[in-house]
Amino acid sequence: MKTIKVIFITLFIALILTFSLQNMDSLTIHFFNWTLTLPVFVSAIAIYILGALTGGLLFSLLKKISKNTDTQ
Repeated sequence: MKTIKVIFITLFIALILTFSLQNMDSLTIHFFNWTLTLPVFVSAIAIYILGALTGGLLFSLLKKISKNTDTQ
C-alpha cells in the first residue's frame, strides 16, 4: 500500500512539473484597481488552492449547521 501511495505522489508531482514547464506564458489578472501578472501555472495552482480552501470551509460550515439542527 505504501508503494502505491509513493507511485501516485510521484506521478502527481511529475504531472505538476510537466504542466508548469509547458505553461510559462504570462497571465494578467485585473481586480478592481489591482493588476497582477503571473505565469499561467502559478495562477492555476493558486486557483486550485483557493478552491480547495473554499470547498473545505463550505463543507465544515454545512456540517456544523446540520449538527446544530440535529441537536435541537
